[in-house]
Amino acid sequence: MVLVAVAVLLALWLLYQAVRFTGRRAFALDGKVVVITGAASGIGRRLAQKVFNEARDVTLALLDIDTKALKTLQKELLQTGGGKQVFVYECNVADHG
Repeated sequence: MVLVAVAVLLALWLLYQAVRFTGRRAFALDGKVVVITGAASGIGRRLAQKVFNEARDVTLALLDIDTKALKTLQKELLQTGGGKQVFVYECNVADHG
């Protein structure tokens, strides 16, 4: 019986911590330069969109081998305005040479 009570209290405490943590920003990106590799598609693209939309004052440096997709993303992001900067660079981070 005591073990069940402890488990319930622990679960409630963890739930409280999760709610409290999501109520504040995990890290502030305002005024920072954020470098995202693989930004032309998938998770990298979504992350770039999220950072651009969430931070008030951020500079993005987006890296990928697909320059055309990067330029498209840059154009989409800059159309929303807000005085933020987006730079795109063709880069293959998997190439060690």
